[in-house]
Amino acid sequence: MSAVRSYPQISVGECPRFASAPAASSATRTKWVLGKGLTAIAFQIAKLCGVETLPGPQATTLQPIRCVATEVDATLHGWWAVSYGLLWLLVVMLCVIVVALARQIGTLHLRLGPRGALEVDSEGPPLGEAPPALEATSLDGRPLTIGGPGRAQLLLFVSTGCLVCEEVLPSLESVAHSHALSPLVIADASSEDKEVRAHVATRTRAPVTASSEAMRAYAVPGTPYVVALDELGAVRAKATVNNMEQFEGLVQTAQRRSTQAQKELETS
Repeated sequence: MSAVRSYPQISVGECPRFASAPAASSATRTKWVLGKGLTAIAFQIAKLCGVETLPGPQATTLQPIRCVATEVDATLHGWWAVSYGLLWLLVVMLCVIVVALARQIGTLHLRLGPRGALEVDSEGPPLGEAPPALEATSLDGRPLTIGGPGRAQLLLFVSTGCLVCEEVLPSLESVAHSHALSPLVIADASSEDKEVRAHVATRTRAPVTASSEAMRAYAVPGTPYVVALDELGAVRAKATVNNMEQFEGLVQTAQRRSTQAQKELETS
């Protein structure tokens, strides 16, 4: 067995060169001490690596310590690989979060805007009265009834070329279903109008019909215009809407008025 080479322990305090540091300015002394400290560290690295050195405090020459550089490089390479993989994992997670948030942008955008739907008593059908039921046909050929007794309805009157109509169309079905209403879109055009299919039917899954007769029967002043009917076909709310929040506010007003009307009938 080969003998284990031992080297004397060298400390900063034992080295006469450190003890006799020049008494110049504090900055010069600091630089001198730091330089000697780095030399002492180099001695310790050489000792751990088994590199030949000149023993004793007078030793000033070191052999190349390439083994240290190799080990450090291998360690750093492993950590870089791990950090690179974690970085890509974080990027994928952020992409998933962005996609999930992007699905809610449309709903959040519709909630922005002025609060309260614009309801004018002199416009549209009279409140509390039931317009006559109208027979119509949806764009896919199914028969429809606009108004009349039955399930409460939420009517949205739109027109082709109306940009605001295109913005509020996606919120019709969600608002109607959340309040147990039957949604129906009525376009001011003929059923053969291609723009109705291109700009109206593609933006909602609610039934769509083209009926100028219904627009006149409900005295629609402009679009987008919403009329909420109760189970008896009576008008409980009407207004021009511009966003989803106004949609919800109009439906809540209609339900409150419908409940109040039922209580009045019970007490009379």
